[in-house]
Amino acid sequence: MEKAIEIAREWKPNIKLIYLILLIVSTFVSVALMNFLLGIGLLYIIFAFLLGKDKIKIGLLGKYIILLSTITFTSTLVFNPQAIFEAFVEVGLLYIYFFPVDRNSSLKVLKDTYKATYMVGVVGLILFYYRHFFTGIEKMFWGKAFKAGRFFSIFSFLYLFHAIENFLRKKKVNLKLISHIVLFILSVCGIIVAGKRSFILAFFLTSIILILLFSKLFQRKKVIIPILFVSIFTLASGVIYVSAERNYNLSHSSFKEIIQLSSSNRDKIALDAISIIKSDFTEGRIVNILIGHGENCGAYLPHPYSLNHSQGKYESIFLLSEFVEKGLIGVLIEILIIYKVLLFIATLEKEKEKLFLLLWGSIPLVIHFFGMIFVFLKDPTLPTWLLMFRLSENANKGKNFLKGRES
Repeated sequence: MEKAIEIAREWKPNIKLIYLILLIVSTFVSVALMNFLLGIGLLYIIFAFLLGKDKIKIGLLGKYIILLSTITFTSTLVFNPQAIFEAFVEVGLLYIYFFPVDRNSSLKVLKDTYKATYMVGVVGLILFYYRHFFTGIEKMFWGKAFKAGRFFSIFSFLYLFHAIENFLRKKKVNLKLISHIVLFILSVCGIIVAGKRSFILAFFLTSIILILLFSKLFQRKKVIIPILFVSIFTLASGVIYVSAERNYNLSHSSFKEIIQLSSSNRDKIALDAISIIKSDFTEGRIVNILIGHGENCGAYLPHPYSLNHSQGKYESIFLLSEFVEKGLIGVLIEILIIYKVLLFIATLEKEKEKLFLLLWGSIPLVIHFFGMIFVFLKDPTLPTWLLMFRLSENANKGKNFLKGRES
């Protein structure tokens, strides 16, 4: 009887681990399954909070998520109440960040998904290149070229981490190292073939961050120089490929035309957003300046330059689009979230056992920040990236960076 009770106690937390692993893996495979699992996770958090079953801890980003959601719900309820459901979908799902999981469990989930997602990426590569060459469609598991570009960005760094980890451990070229490098190159090529400038730029900027981190942690230039070369090569190749694919003739284009092409003609939408912000200041609408006009406010606000009155969001540069929706306070909170995540990565220490697992949990969120330059929150995968970052945060407990903070 005692043995049965002990087994039952051990199985209880395992359900949590299985759930977390399924959620992370499903994010790459099925949007329907991902959303279903997110819903289950949010229900668990609510019941855990109400019943006191699990202690819900704030973490590094928790207070910012609460503030951001409060501002979004308030501005939407006051200025655009018909979009309250969209507001819940956009920021309510971010509360998955609070899913209660301890340090050891977090580390185990990162380890298991580090391996499982490796194989998911291999299948994704096969699917993508098959569809590209035989059907002309840039698609992996779900979504189209945009999602493929995002997932390839994540897979490329996953394979890069495996390659560097193998090289540091074995200190010589071996078959596994070669296979990691081949998958890394195929993933980088996938970013370019998908042709999404946002994630070509995201890959380049994330590479620069990793180069700065690795130059601090590792003395070997053999680790740093290849990453720098590949990141520059990807940016250059991506610009050339996208320009050729879309018949851009940059050498004979004016500066204004280049801006229009590079932003997919979002420059006029940016002018719409600027006109709204300018109007708020000139007419003294303090509340709108502070908390914005609410979710999907483009449905009722004017579009004097783009004339796209069906556009719910002012999808230009995220600072402008988010300022219109969430105001100055919302934008400052989002900037603080980005800062906290980058600071967390910058202060990681050289631990061969954990470094690449912590990076695996953190990098998808960084890619999201750099990739979503036109709209900060508008992507269904963001809750998963926040949850993965929380796992890295939990697994990194005990470091100086987290001392005295609730995680």
